[in-house]
Amino acid sequence: MPTDLSGNWGDLIHIPVHVSNNSAQICDFEFDFVFNPLALDVHDIGWSAAVQDWTTLSWSQVESGKIRITGQAGSGTCLPSSSDSDLVVVKAVVRCVGYAGETLIPIKIEGCSNGIATLCPREFETDFLYKPCPRLGDVNGDGIVTPGDTQTAFEIFLGKRIPTASQLTTADANCGCPCEGREHTAENTCITPGDAQWIFEHSLIKRTLPLCSADYTCPESSASSVPLPWHAPVFEQKLSVFPLPTSGGIGERVMIPIMVSNTGGIKDFSFDVIFPHDILDYVGTLAAPLTQGFDVVQGVEQFPGLIRIEGTSRIRIEACVQGSLCVLVFHVRNRSSGKVSLEVANLNQDLHAAEAKSGVFRVKSSLSQPGSISLGQGHEEAGLLTVPIIVSGGSEVQAFGLEFEFPAENLVFLGVECTRLTESYVSVDGYVIRDGVVRVGGFGTGGLEAEAGRRAHQACLQG
Repeated sequence: MPTDLSGNWGDLIHIPVHVSNNSAQICDFEFDFVFNPLALDVHDIGWSAAVQDWTTLSWSQVESGKIRITGQAGSGTCLPSSSDSDLVVVKAVVRCVGYAGETLIPIKIEGCSNGIATLCPREFETDFLYKPCPRLGDVNGDGIVTPGDTQTAFEIFLGKRIPTASQLTTADANCGCPCEGREHTAENTCITPGDAQWIFEHSLIKRTLPLCSADYTCPESSASSVPLPWHAPVFEQKLSVFPLPTSGGIGERVMIPIMVSNTGGIKDFSFDVIFPHDILDYVGTLAAPLTQGFDVVQGVEQFPGLIRIEGTSRIRIEACVQGSLCVLVFHVRNRSSGKVSLEVANLNQDLHAAEAKSGVFRVKSSLSQPGSISLGQGHEEAGLLTVPIIVSGGSEVQAFGLEFEFPAENLVFLGVECTRLTESYVSVDGYVIRDGVVRVGGFGTGGLEAEAGRRAHQACLQG
């Protein structure tokens, strides 16, 4: 077999099995082709011109990752001695394995018998080089999905960044283009705040994205949105620990990340989380991106309403980063309603000097009236025109994107600002994409308050 085999997810590769320097003619053969079924999916066997007229040529699957290939010349022409030609060609499609970097995957030929027994008395092995596709959500191309990828995706939506061909694919986290039968183009990127939201949730282990290309699958549900550091009230400069604002419906299983800002090299930590056990049932604790390599990340409910969280590692978290230490999993009780507080207390070990803050969990309630979005009455003062964008009714809004048109000859766009409805959002921003048109968007993990008639955000325009 060749030594230069390579491909990435979705490629159809041809693996020839070559015969050379045989001491006698070959009139029959049998051997097993062994491969990693997680990386390769054998679709067919192609027969070379040297055996096209043979009476019997067949292949069958012996077990997962092993196929048996046989041939008998019968009335056909045997291969002469000292041949130098392909015998068969194995046709395989590369599966989505999800390796972050190029990885060698072994392929073997074993169990040779009949006319080729003397050619490979032992196993023959070569390597297939798996080349990873761009990973969905990894917009920055560094091999991992982080909040920084959400920022890049959001900037693509706003028109602040010209995406590369790879970013058009990796930023489309909810697979909007392929699911609608469209192709990604620089003019029609299909990137929305919802894609950014999904990427952000994936970085917190609140959502699972396909490992390979955005064409991999069409999600069953539509999306949410993404973060920008200059509009991120969730993260602060001083070391603090707090539950991320979250929402969930009655009867749902929800995941609440416990965030840490400005970590300063955490290695060991322990703290308590106090929660309303009449609203939430504790299910378990998961490691998060910052603590994925920790030896221990666990949470134990000491008594109803109090969880003791502990984490231990031999390597410190990189200093001055921000993210989630762990993710708490709860089940929302059927009799739940309203908004409740989760408290962090008794911080110890590397967190002993941190500031503990509370977080809000809001139980979603369905609204009977349909949602709507409209412009409110503009307010002008000292040459500054403030125009509220009002959302009313509807259900939870975790992400939004819209275009705001204004007379460019009379007004200059200055920016957007949050109101109470979006103050917990990870990011809200706007950018002029062409004369007289501003693209505005935002995303947050908890969604808007389900109250009609409050402003989602304000577009600030100067005349």
